[in-house]
Amino acid sequence: ALYAGGVSGLLVLSPALGSQIRQDTHAWEIIRSEIIEEEVPLEKGWVKVRGFSEGVTKGELVDFLKGADPNLSELDVSVVCGADGTHLGEAFVRLDSDHSRLRLALACDKSELTTRINGKKSTERVEVFSAHAGDLERRLLSGCVLA
Repeated sequence: ALYAGGVSGLLVLSPALGSQIRQDTHAWEIIRSEIIEEEVPLEKGWVKVRGFSEGVTKGELVDFLKGADPNLSELDVSVVCGADGTHLGEAFVRLDSDHSRLRLALACDKSELTTRINGKKSTERVEVFSAHAGDLERRLLSGCVLA
């Protein structure tokens, strides 16, 4: 069962409730519960991860979302940069295997991503949104590039 990173049964059913529930620490402690991954429906799709620092690697993003898709690889991660190559702190991740569980990825919203920048381990709170391939295409049409 998956529980690390603030994933709860309620958040898997309704990820939009996450920010509201987390603001009320008493309710958060009551509602937090272990979920059984096998009970979460299989579902493919895209997510947008936002709010990570420049040193975060595709591998760290894969590790962060591995619970949502055990077959996830760095090839499924598209890190977006500005037209001049500046870091934007966002990436689009495709969950496209027969074992993908999109709702588990969405439940990671506002969870901590573990990173190793300049040899130092740290955590960053990131946002995870529902997305689709068209969102990535629009970013590229606006002049952004992929790293």
